[in-house]
Amino acid sequence: MLEEDNDALLCETNEPWVYGRVLEAVMDVLQMGREDVQVDFEHGQWRVTQLSTGAQWSVVDCRSQSGEDYLDFEQVSLGEEPDLCPCEVCVEEREQD
Repeated sequence: MLEEDNDALLCETNEPWVYGRVLEAVMDVLQMGREDVQVDFEHGQWRVTQLSTGAQWSVVDCRSQSGEDYLDFEQVSLGEEPDLCPCEVCVEEREQD
């Protein structure tokens, strides 16, 4: 959970414990295995790359209607082989096209 009195967003915080939270969220939300993920902090924000396709996501902070804070992902590139990406986000995007 984000601290109520702390204005710093997790997606903009370069700390080892945040790396762990991002990695957990990647495996949960994007349904990717650890061996297929690269997580980097660059230009003041966490970024996720799927190694098998090159697809990339930026990490964003969110808050549910019930007030729970969580990390989510905004896809910024499809990568070279988007049809091979098995994560729920990519599958859903392909079904919408």
